[in-house]
Order: sequence, then structure tokens, then C-alpha cells
Amino acid sequence: MALDNITKQSYETFIIAVDFGNNMVSDEELVLGSCDVSAMKSGGIAGDSTSTVLTIAQKAVSGTLLQIRVKDGVEADSSYKITFKAVTNLANQWEKDINLTIKEL
Repeated sequence: MALDNITKQSYETFIIAVDFGNNMVSDEELVLGSCDVSAMKSGGIAGDSTSTVLTIAQKAVSGTLLQIRVKDGVEADSSYKITFKAVTNLANQWEKDINLTIKEL
């Protein structure tokens, strides 16, 4: 499965989202308190980078979308894997990863 790729400059801050609607049945909803979004530095570097890259307080659900704000000021020429873990009111769970590259263009 190919990962979605997002490139940003260190100044930029914006919302990214994953749509789990293709997996869900009618009347199924994402449960915000059970969903998770995290970040790890790419390239085999161990350690959680969630607080460096993401504004967890702005994690939100909008319909079938799980969304989070990407922070500004993150070091240029860095790459991260952002992992979205969705949980629904029917106890279904899905996961999707996005590659985030910070690069001064």
C-alpha cells in the first residue's frame, strides 16, 4: 500500500486529515476519545516525535475524518511518519500512515 506524502516548509502550520469513510457502514461514527494520532521520525530513528510535530490538543473528528494540526517551526530537512488510528462506535479499528517531509523549498 502506497503512503500519502505531504511536504511542508518549517513556517507552515495546517490541518491534515484521513478519511476512513470507505471502511465505515451507515450510522458508524469515529470515537474521538479512542482515536489516536502519533508521529515518529523516519529513517529508523527511535523515539516518539508527536509533541514535536503535532498539536494534539487540536485532534478532532469531522464526520468520517480524523484530523490533526501539523506544527510550525519543525526542523527543516526532517521526515516523519504520521500514524492515524481510528476507532468507531461499532468497535472497528483502522490505521493509516502519512509521510510528512519538512523541507525549505
